[in-house]
Amino acid sequence: MKATIGQNIAKYRKLCGLTQAELAEKLNVSVQAVSKWENDVSCPDIERIGELASTLNTSAESIISGESVTQVKKADDLSRRLLAISVKHTGDSEPVDVNVRIPAELIPKMKENGALKALIGGESPEIEMALEMIQSGVIGPIVDVKTEDTIVKIEVVDYEN
Repeated sequence: MKATIGQNIAKYRKLCGLTQAELAEKLNVSVQAVSKWENDVSCPDIERIGELASTLNTSAESIISGESVTQVKKADDLSRRLLAISVKHTGDSEPVDVNVRIPAELIPKMKENGALKALIGGESPEIEMALEMIQSGVIGPIVDVKTEDTIVKIEVVDYEN
């Protein structure tokens, strides 16, 4: 059975490691509104779907249909691409919550000078894969990994659309 909008909101909220109260605060709505959305008592206004998707590091289509959308577009203009990286770690050490958007054209230089390695805390085959996918024209979610104490999401965003 297909997930409802409320189930999708709850899924992406949890993937981001947010409580209903934290999501409500970020969206400037009541906790009761978020609860009603997640329990399918009501739906967010259509104008709020984009803001909700952005806050939950996903697309409006993912909120509505529950399916992550990856597509390939012409790759000749990297200046329109952003690499969105989200890492949330709640393990034994100090909690980490990083959300960053990097213009795709800067990624190769950041890799060369070690800034990318410093940003993500070490080597990452996922970033290598993301670079190849960006250069081939992929738009949308690339990596979505969830372990017991870590969530990593990497997505290519075409910000002129």
